[in-house]
Amino acid sequence: MVVTWLAVVLPRFVQSLTSPKHAALINDAIPYSPTTALLSHALTVAVIGWCVIVIALRSANLPTDRRRILVILLAPWIYLITRDFYAGVHLHLQDLEYPAIIIAVWVLRPPLRKLVVLGYLAAALALISVLMGTFLTSKGIYHARSGDLVPLDKKILPWGILVGPLTSENNLGQALVLGLPLIGLARNRIVRLVVILLTAYAIVWTASRSSIAAMAVGGLIALALQVPGRKLRQVVAVVALLAAGLVMIAIPVSTSVGTDFTNRGYIWITSLRAWSQHRVFGLGSQYYSSLAKYEEGLGGQAFHGHNTFVQMVVVGGAVGLVLVAAIAIVSLGSAVRWVGRGVNVPAVLLGTFFVSATLEWSFGFYDRDFLLAVTVLPLAMVLFAPRPRDDGQEDGSQHRVGVLGAHDQTQQLNASHS
Repeated sequence: MVVTWLAVVLPRFVQSLTSPKHAALINDAIPYSPTTALLSHALTVAVIGWCVIVIALRSANLPTDRRRILVILLAPWIYLITRDFYAGVHLHLQDLEYPAIIIAVWVLRPPLRKLVVLGYLAAALALISVLMGTFLTSKGIYHARSGDLVPLDKKILPWGILVGPLTSENNLGQALVLGLPLIGLARNRIVRLVVILLTAYAIVWTASRSSIAAMAVGGLIALALQVPGRKLRQVVAVVALLAAGLVMIAIPVSTSVGTDFTNRGYIWITSLRAWSQHRVFGLGSQYYSSLAKYEEGLGGQAFHGHNTFVQMVVVGGAVGLVLVAAIAIVSLGSAVRWVGRGVNVPAVLLGTFFVSATLEWSFGFYDRDFLLAVTVLPLAMVLFAPRPRDDGQEDGSQHRVGVLGAHDQTQQLNASHS
């Protein structure tokens, strides 16, 4: 977890300090500095190498269960990489991080409570970002090439838009909001409160509306899951997560005005129209970068589909959509089962993800490495972690347990694992 987080944050932090940093169009060339490129490559090798070592050391004693889930998680990556290969797109080293992490977590089976480490690391990113925004404003605040603050009409706080060590406010907002629910597994309530306040402040400073909405909905789901009764909590979880997932799909599909959702409507309409001509296998991972080269494209602004459903269906077509839908189904089922065992963090995380994914591309099998630590790792750990014994008994420790009651969750998990 720490190495993966460092691979995300450290190169971008060094790049922020050593190179020009400003808003850029998709075809603007802002290459990594030599130091940053070397560091990024070394940390990518470290992530993959660590996973390979773990798998090799355990190769004689591999798990015999949840292999179907392992296949479900790997299938979209295999399909997309194969599709790109036949389209002439070469495999990069970073493309191997996703399967390496998934297989390593399947082998290791770390207990779910270990996810709190990623909660602390997300808080560290929030702190670094706030410090950069305060003391290194030319690097930590969003600037145009001219040096002016941008975009002025979007900011919430008067001192600009926070980007921290990352390249945009939306990227930073996603990394923070998807890491925030994991602090619910921390034992100390004061620590939880401090981390939540710090991270929430940083998210508001980013002015990333999708991340602010995701934080609000995640908080509402956490509160809703405080209802008494295991069965009722599971029903609440199913309804909330299904609703959030369906909204993620419905909004881009039903949008007909290009200027809706800060011009995302135009991206969705154009993307879905293009997909309709290649429904089965999609348009491949190079669609958006290729589109920006033409005058009739999306003005150089569309780095991606700005909706995870749109991104998946445009890149991978119907085949890719089915494979990703299988991951969503097993993730929802696992989150609901964890709720039944008194652990609400996976459900809160999944609900937060669905809202973030409505206006952003919040999960990638490659080309989205800055989200590895807050999407791929939690997904694998939730699905592969040892499950607490479920004896069907209701007791006080399983009532009203959520993001704000993680001490009881941790005690229950510790007891079950011991």
